[in-house]
Parts: sequence; C-alpha cells; structure tokens
Amino acid sequence: MFGLRPPVYVAQKMGESLERSKVLQRPMPETKANPESSFVGIDFGAKAAGTTCLCWLQAGQLKVYQSQKGQDADAFVLSFVGQHQPRQVFIDAPLSLPAVYGGAGGSYFYRACDVALGAMSPMFLGGLTARAMQLAYNLQQAGVAVHEVYPAAAAKHLLPEGSGYKTNLPQFATALSRLLPCVPPPLANWHQADSVLAWLTGYRHSRGLAIVHGHQAEGFILI
Repeated sequence: MFGLRPPVYVAQKMGESLERSKVLQRPMPETKANPESSFVGIDFGAKAAGTTCLCWLQAGQLKVYQSQKGQDADAFVLSFVGQHQPRQVFIDAPLSLPAVYGGAGGSYFYRACDVALGAMSPMFLGGLTARAMQLAYNLQQAGVAVHEVYPAAAAKHLLPEGSGYKTNLPQFATALSRLLPCVPPPLANWHQADSVLAWLTGYRHSRGLAIVHGHQAEGFILI
C-alpha cells in the first residue's frame, strides 16, 4: 500500500464470519493522496465512555476526533473509516491473545510483545480486547490493514525523560510537536494525546522506522 513495507496483520480471525457494517461494504477507492492521509491513529476506550479518539491528517494539519459519552465507540470508528477510507489503522488495543490459547504453550496472561514492552495483559482488558479483535476483523474484511500500537511505549522510546507524559499535558504537547512532520492539533486530554502518538507510529511505519515487538504466532506491537 502506497509503497509501504508489507503491513503486519496482527488480528486473529474470529470463529464465524462477522457481519460488516454497511459503511464499510463499498470498495476502497484508488487515491493519489498524501501517504500520511492514508492512515488513522486510534486510542480505543470503553464502548460508551466517550474516550475513544482518532487522529487523522487533513490539509497538512492533524485533527483529533473524540467519541461522545454514551456513543457506541465501535460504530464511531466504523463510521469514520467508512467516510474517510484510510488504508491502514494503528490502534492502541490488543488485537490477539497469548499463543497458549492456540495450543502453542506459554503464558496464559501475556504475549511476548506485552512482556517486552511492559504492556497490560489482553486477558485483563477482557471485553475491550474482544471488541478490538472484532473491529480489526471487520476492517480487514473491508481491505483495511490493522496494526496494534502502544502509545506509552512510543512516548518512552521517542521522548526524553521529563517530557510530561501523563503528568503535564501542555508540556507534553510541546515536546510531541517537535516529533511531528505536520501541524499538531490542540490536545484537550490524554486520550487525544495517545491518538496522536498512535498516528505518529503509523507515520514511522510508513517510513520504515517503526520497531516491531512480538512474533507471528501471537501478534505484534509497533512503536
């Protein structure tokens, strides 16, 4: 896609085929748009909490879109993708389970990528993991590549200590803006900040700079 390296598909196919949202049933159009406009970063939250945020490049400026409290976050994401037609999604949510559940042995709680990055267990997140896997499957069926990212690890890797991540939003926004190749969006909360970090991982992936943790048997996390 857009001359990128082969995408990493991390979501596992779920048992029976799931019905796709109508907004995703039309074919993906060919486009000559800027490659940075071909992907979206997502901070994925509880279904009705109003904490799911998307980051998207529009006219040279990053924009953030946040779900409203009580709104179905999954439908919010599907509607956005149906409208804007990104080719790739970079989402902060587990997209696979530990390999032991596929009969490969190992930990019942953590994947190799979780251990490497100190990420929370997909099993602890429960329903959010299931929702993310279902969402990824539906998006992939519509031709959208889906990648798992971890904004906290990206911030730790890319920014110096004391950048204010999760402690000082204005300070962090200033530090983050220095890493972005375009005009940054104003940030109202940490969910929006994490969606920008998810987008930044997508940008790094498009340049062949993203670091991949994990293995094919149970999934990858990109930072």
